Amino acid sequence: ASNNYRLQPCSPAINVGSNAAIPVGISTDIIGNSRIHETTVDMGAYEYQSSKPVPNITTEPINTLTCLGGTASFSITASNATTYRWQVNTGSGFVNINNGATYSTAASNTLNINSATTAMNNYTYRVVTTGNCQPNDTSSIVSLSVTNIRYVKQGGAGNLSGSSWSNASGDLQLMINQSCPNSEIWVATGTYKPNRPANNLSIIDVNNRDNAFVLKADVKIYGGFPSTGNPDMTQRDWNTNITTLSGDIGTVNDSTDNCYHVVISSSEAGTAELNGFTITKGNANGNSNSYLVVNGNLLYNNDGGGMFNFSSSPTISNCTFTKNTADSDGGGMFNFSSFPTISQCTFTENTSSNRGGG
Repeated sequence: ASNNYRLQPCSPAINVGSNAAIPVGISTDIIGNSRIHETTVDMGAYEYQSSKPVPNITTEPINTLTCLGGTASFSITASNATTYRWQVNTGSGFVNINNGATYSTAASNTLNINSATTAMNNYTYRVVTTGNCQPNDTSSIVSLSVTNIRYVKQGGAGNLSGSSWSNASGDLQLMINQSCPNSEIWVATGTYKPNRPANNLSIIDVNNRDNAFVLKADVKIYGGFPSTGNPDMTQRDWNTNITTLSGDIGTVNDSTDNCYHVVISSSEAGTAELNGFTITKGNANGNSNSYLVVNGNLLYNNDGGGMFNFSSSPTISNCTFTKNTADSDGGGMFNFSSFPTISQCTFTENTSSNRGGG
């Protein structure tokens, strides 16, 4: 009515013209603006000079693993989104999620899941975003795994979530960090080196001598599984499927840059267990002023090359401690105010300059 034929922000004519239809030599629209603003010409005499404000998901959700009874969340980031609607597929197609005891914040960019049940294992999720303009944008589909067992394989497999052998993580300490109380970690044959500082387990620093595998209260870690197939406990054999925790970071076979401690258990361990591993090449040669603070305890770097237990009494079974050293005490294992239960373990070729070479 006002003779204004300029396109509006949500016009369906934006970016749907034919570039081939532009006459040769024409590079501007009727009022001198660029004839193609983005990649495709608009329909009509006027070229819209801004991006069409349609919703666009820029960070997709990722597959998530939680323990039975645990919590989990899926999250996205999006531009130009004004509403979010999370959906779940329990086996019969996607339906909208309503907030309640199981789900919360279902109308935001983050879906929170509470008290996960066994039935929710392998449920899939997605979110639909809407904005001021069409079309809507729908996220990728992701899955929830609910299990009290996490799987680790040298190099990892699949999506690395640790939810199964086919999606095994390659990061043992990450699986320890993410484990819930009364859960297990199954580790396939191979060699694993600590990749996170014992006093800051949230970061990766592969050649840091402060790295160690830090046990978690009430989490059992089992080595000795085959690296192929889908093995269960009946196929576990730590004598055949050697599973090594090695402090030989940095230059291979150069002990001067090895981890001070390969394994640490600090503070109350509850039912924590290390079972079926070879622990080797820890070198606790720090000076008398060198120490780590782990779970509030001060651990000196000249004690406990293989394993350092501080006010902690985990169960250690079917393990071999070999070729670990300490400048002070406990080449193979050092216990301070600790009374670990040790069964069917071998200590060989460990040395210390003071007491307890092992």
